[in-house]
Amino acid sequence: RLREFYQFGTEVYGSAQPEAEADIISLIIDSLRCFGLKKTDIEIRINDRQVLESLVIGIGIQRTKITDVVRVIDKKEKIPDAEFVNELKKIGLDEKQVKELKKTLAITDISEIPDGTPGKENLARVLALLKQKKDFIVDMGEYQRFVF
Repeated sequence: RLREFYQFGTEVYGSAQPEAEADIISLIIDSLRCFGLKKTDIEIRINDRQVLESLVIGIGIQRTKITDVVRVIDKKEKIPDAEFVNELKKIGLDEKQVKELKKTLAITDISEIPDGTPGKENLARVLALLKQKKDFIVDMGEYQRFVF
């Protein structure tokens, strides 16, 4: 492997509210900063499966293929682009769907997601709550990136 990463697991039971999600992200950032990491050392990737699935269905990919499409998306950064495209075509996506999916995966800001997309409101609330937590985040800067 040419890169190293660590995972941090936390569970919240009994709440599906955006506040709980924001608290978990806050805990992770706080913990990493306590370990001595600076904000330039940390990239927080915030995503929402409901938003992703809605966008995938919105570009004409059948609901029955979502699990397979997400499996390929999860490998995207680990495989060459040609292999990524080939795997999507193997599960039945046409050229137009592949192009639209790649465009969708390039979204880096919540404002690029159409209003009314299921999950967007919850995701927006999480991001708003994080922006309010200035006590542990000096400058949101790159922390507000939205990455699938």
